[in-house]
Amino acid sequence: MSNSFPETPFSNLKARSIFLTFIGLSILVGILVSILNNLIIFETDDPILIYLFYCLSFGLLCIWLLQRCRQLQIPLPLILGRLPQSYPWIRLITVVVAVILFSSGSFLISCYLLGIISPNLLNTFLEFSTVNSSELSAIPALYKLLESFSIIIVAPITEEFIFRGVLLHRWGTKWGLVAGVIVSSVLFGMLHANPIGLTMFGVVMALLYIKTATLIIPILAHGLNNFIAISLQFLPVLEDMSSPHAIYNYLLPGLILIAISAPLLFRFFARHLPNSQTVLPYFRNLPQDKM
Repeated sequence: MSNSFPETPFSNLKARSIFLTFIGLSILVGILVSILNNLIIFETDDPILIYLFYCLSFGLLCIWLLQRCRQLQIPLPLILGRLPQSYPWIRLITVVVAVILFSSGSFLISCYLLGIISPNLLNTFLEFSTVNSSELSAIPALYKLLESFSIIIVAPITEEFIFRGVLLHRWGTKWGLVAGVIVSSVLFGMLHANPIGLTMFGVVMALLYIKTATLIIPILAHGLNNFIAISLQFLPVLEDMSSPHAIYNYLLPGLILIAISAPLLFRFFARHLPNSQTVLPYFRNLPQDKM
């Protein structure tokens, strides 16, 4: 079986319609959040509204995609797949740690380069990134709860479904498996504050999905990654490194983190890189009589 599927149910699931729908839903959610803001005690700049907006906009997009898949006769179980009875969970944890180290290293190196090119822009970015948003909220406990729920639960489920479950299949059937992995991962990375690290993360999640043919594995890996990322915020060493005056201390730690993660990621790629016979998960999950 080849990577190319000229006539597939994903042919009519246009990426541009997904993007336009997301824009429309974001506008609608923005209006709704604004109305709620006027009815409840939140201030206009309360950070709770950011996560409320995120959960609603991405949640509604997933609901729309589910309905669109139903119209195109794309069964969700074929996208989701089944969790393997036995899976090397230690390897999964190892690759999650590796991608976190790589992402952290690429972030530090990016900050170092940005500080050389535009120190003012770096200062602004670091000030925004290191603000304790819970202190800015009228209800700090609710903010922390919503933040954790959004990052550990909502983000892994919605983002993996959108980028790996849908866009990977759309672009993989249109341009080929490798192009689908690259384009969906680059787009995923560009929508985050650390594009290089998150592009690598997207590639790792895509390869996990392709290898296992189940979206459950990348969802769990994504959730674990985000849980660890949130936990790392409490390390005091990160607070010291967040100072813009420490720019020249970014390069060496960044290189060390990438050097540590590189062998683990190379080993992962050696085991998970697709070949000419590799098939996208949806088609692997098709019943034999429909293949």
